[in-house]
Amino acid sequence: MSELVSTRQRLALTSPELFTTVDCGWPPASLDLALQSCGSRVPLKLYIPPIPFTRTHPISNLGSGKTLSEPSMTLGKDLPTLLPFISRSAFLEITLQEMLVQCYPNGLSLSGPALRTLYLTFLKQEGSHDSDMSPLCRNRVKTALRFLFQEPPLQLASLHCTGLGIPADVIDYPGLTTITMGSNTLQRRDLQSSLQVLSRIPALTFLEFRAPFSDLNGAFASVPPAQASVALTHLQKLVFSDLLLKDAFRILDPLSLPCVTSISLGKMQIRESLQPLAPYQVPLPKIWHPDLQRLTGQGISLKLSWRTEGSSYFPRAILLESPQPNWSEGDPALLDASFTYIELPSTYVSQTHPLITFVESIYQLSFEGVQMLEIIPTTSSLSILPPGAPNQLFAIYSSLTILRLENLGWDNILECLSMAQPLLFPHLSVLSLRRCAGNGESLLQFLWSRMQMRRTIQTCDLRSSKIYPRGYDPAPLAQFVGQLRVIP
Repeated sequence: MSELVSTRQRLALTSPELFTTVDCGWPPASLDLALQSCGSRVPLKLYIPPIPFTRTHPISNLGSGKTLSEPSMTLGKDLPTLLPFISRSAFLEITLQEMLVQCYPNGLSLSGPALRTLYLTFLKQEGSHDSDMSPLCRNRVKTALRFLFQEPPLQLASLHCTGLGIPADVIDYPGLTTITMGSNTLQRRDLQSSLQVLSRIPALTFLEFRAPFSDLNGAFASVPPAQASVALTHLQKLVFSDLLLKDAFRILDPLSLPCVTSISLGKMQIRESLQPLAPYQVPLPKIWHPDLQRLTGQGISLKLSWRTEGSSYFPRAILLESPQPNWSEGDPALLDASFTYIELPSTYVSQTHPLITFVESIYQLSFEGVQMLEIIPTTSSLSILPPGAPNQLFAIYSSLTILRLENLGWDNILECLSMAQPLLFPHLSVLSLRRCAGNGESLLQFLWSRMQMRRTIQTCDLRSSKIYPRGYDPAPLAQFVGQLRVIP
């Protein structure tokens, strides 16, 4: 065993590229070996843990215990030792605290000539509030980068903030292209000042708001509208994740985004409706934002899907500039919106199907230019749209030419299209049913009604689909459609 340990140590000491990531919260023996082994030239990815409190919230890399043991190294007691490693770091994760500010009231005077990515967190002791912060600490947090660095790291391109607002001195960093606003970084009643700071970063092309509000308190209260437009002139991608759809639009409302090419709404939190809706009722007004409308107006293909975990639904909508049958995760999209449902108080019983709430939410966006609609649930068994969902869903579109359904029951969908007055989708020419199931008569009625209205479906594609009753002969369908393709 001792020979094996010695071999590992020799390998580590002669291979600095093995220790490009160093966590100062590691046990002393491991940390000492890492610091000895990382050489003097290899760029580092450095994690510096906070000064421990007696009790604290869970902290990444340190576990979730109520009492934290003293990390091997912290800025509070080991700043001189850490300085040369910080100066070599291309990635740095660091935590600001009241205690650290009191130890170094004039700043840390760090040097970061190689620094490209900075994760900056402000950590308060459990139970404390912003009002408990000393005036000195409050001032240092407002200009946190100036507190950290003696000279601005000119290579810094990516900044991720958690627990503190966007530092006002980010305007001293002309190379910043990426900013993430994490938890507890925004106030609903004071958005304007934060957005104004962001507007003064000339190279900003990627901006993410990741759960920026501390909680749901006040999320549904009325908030005064923004007083003036805020231009993010060079922003190309805007991302919202883990927040209420209403809060996302609250942030979006004052923004002018002339160069944005993609908006992502990730894991948007939506509430289940408390009252059942009439089949044709669409309760929510559409969201109007000129740059959002510009993006959705470019969309030709819309993919709707959902997965389930137990009784929970996780729906998603993806808008593309052109039909892309082989689109996969990570490929570009004009709009990518996924949703989760926040829990209602136990005293309420939701009377609305989650997919109805999903349809209500995407109705607020405008998809009038969509020509191809794909509804492809990724559930393990066949999905059925709840009553009323097709009516509300199809009220969104006006230019549809291709309708593709997969892993769905088609009866209520085709009945909606057959019976609607005036005729829905007058230019619909292609119907694709893959791994679907339904009554043969409802499909016949749909195709016949379209022909009667001189809007004959040109291509009907049935692949791996089940037609009921068992033994139903699809051959007669051919007389009501331009081309019928049936592939078992």
